[in-house]
Amino acid sequence: MPVPRDAEGEEPGRPLYSSHVTAGSSASAARNPTERPRIPGTVLHPDEIHDRTRHRVEYFEAKQATHYEKKERDAIRTQIGKEIRDKCRAELDDYYDCMCERTFTFVACRSFAAAVQKCIKKYERPEVMDKRWQEIALEREALGLSRINRRQRKYYNKYISDVDGSGWLPRRKTETTGPGDQGA
Repeated sequence: MPVPRDAEGEEPGRPLYSSHVTAGSSASAARNPTERPRIPGTVLHPDEIHDRTRHRVEYFEAKQATHYEKKERDAIRTQIGKEIRDKCRAELDDYYDCMCERTFTFVACRSFAAAVQKCIKKYERPEVMDKRWQEIALEREALGLSRINRRQRKYYNKYISDVDGSGWLPRRKTETTGPGDQGA
């Protein structure tokens, strides 16, 4: 009859092979020195992560990865928009002042709208935007504000790219069969 985890003396949320000795076990049943270390920032062992994620549907993992990437793009786009609005604040204020309490604003405020567009185009050049986009992405990743959170999610979702951006994580090698299965 299986014993519940709490009855074994394990802490909730800790795997069965944690580094401490359980209440009912002897010192010889302590952690195996040949066991691989845990993943930094998690309490789970790599083999346990593999066992939990082995039967996942790849479509949903890819969909989850693209969902997080979309959320990250939206957050970066919002931050860049705030920066551009701050740089063009004077032109925007003039345009807003012109727009208030007028009937035919599109005719009267045409010159102010052109000034706003000119200012925005000055700061929205592709080479500057790409560079700033990368800077913000790295900054968010370093501060832990990134929604992708690559350092931890890459162990659970094989469609999250590595921290250094080197590409998708490779599939885990399948287990080899024993010598009796080769003739079949």
